[in-house]
Amino acid sequence: MIKAGYYEDVITVEDGLLFRTVIAHWAATRRRDGGCHAVYRIDENGKEYCRALMCSMYCGYFIDEDDLKNRKWYDVYSSPDFFKSGNYDQLRSFGKTDAERICSVHPDFKYVVQKAGEMPVAKMFNILIEWKKNHNVELLVGAKLDHLAINKSFAKLTKPKRKAVLNFIRLTPGADGWSLAKINFVMNKKGSPQDFDAWQKFRPLGKVVDYRWFKKYGPDRDKYILYRDYTHMAEYCGHDMKEDYWKYPKSIKKAHDKIMKQYRLVIEAEEIAAKKARAREARAKERNFKKFAGEFCKSVSTACGLVAYIPQTFGKVSDHAKALHQCLTYADYTGKMAKRDCLLVFVADVAGHSVATAEIAPNGKIVQFYADEDREETEDMKPTAEAQTVLGKWLKDFGKDAVKAMKKVA
Repeated sequence: MIKAGYYEDVITVEDGLLFRTVIAHWAATRRRDGGCHAVYRIDENGKEYCRALMCSMYCGYFIDEDDLKNRKWYDVYSSPDFFKSGNYDQLRSFGKTDAERICSVHPDFKYVVQKAGEMPVAKMFNILIEWKKNHNVELLVGAKLDHLAINKSFAKLTKPKRKAVLNFIRLTPGADGWSLAKINFVMNKKGSPQDFDAWQKFRPLGKVVDYRWFKKYGPDRDKYILYRDYTHMAEYCGHDMKEDYWKYPKSIKKAHDKIMKQYRLVIEAEEIAAKKARAREARAKERNFKKFAGEFCKSVSTACGLVAYIPQTFGKVSDHAKALHQCLTYADYTGKMAKRDCLLVFVADVAGHSVATAEIAPNGKIVQFYADEDREETEDMKPTAEAQTVLGKWLKDFGKDAVKAMKKVA
């Protein structure tokens, strides 16, 4: 990856369509030569493209070295506002050559250029995009209200509301430099310009809080953190946080402590319910296991001094697994057997000592067959020839019955 040293805006005309292209420049290092590459572009209709571009939330934008030879432009699905707004250093001012290129395609845009003051190329191009949608943008530029000319929220306002905003700016000293949000705030009598500035400055955890909250509780970040925890617990307890009673408590500390007790009771109730549900599930699993295993209580084969049989209880499975260091209980093979997704066949000697375990699939095939698994090599875990013989006899005697049984609904 290459970290760009600076970015440059260039306006071009291609097939009668205007483009603003961002070219990334980087300096030479011991590992690579210096160079430049076009990484982002936007056309006069607002359609965006990018290539050879990577973004890290910690370090910003990088150039993908592996993609530098790729000349294909890709559609932008998530707008990189960093480039769209020209939000980077070394911004080049809109110049005579840029104006000539734009006016060669849109001659009437010269009136906007004449009324506009000095501004970056990116900003002028964004004005062009909005001007194409509504030529009245020229009036805003002429009134030195460039920020409103490219403000999408302002463009969506009805004509009377836009007129009201412009009248407010005309009658309010200094308002021509305010954001639309600040204008609406003061115009709708929510508070003074100083109130708005204080509210915007208060950004706990990078978030602008509701002004009514800010006005009620003040710029206390610790209080906001407590409030955030309070709302989380209140919502979890089922309270409607749109209601003023819950959204704006008289005392955040008291409301937090009160809801915390309720939250603890809800969590405890859920844990009890979950524990009961797990117990019911375990009982049902054991019933199904015993029911399935009971169908093979007499299915026993003997050969070579060994016995092949079906375990009848969870306890038997657990003892067998411990003796052979197998994961029959941890990997829930008892659960698989309870669902009839497999059948466990145990092999033991005549004295009852565990020798091996086989997992039989619903099609009657052996999925796995192991002896003591406390070995370094898999080869050493394989059952003896005698164990394989007795399992083969069991499959011959009862394998068809096993396939039929596993097709039943547990």
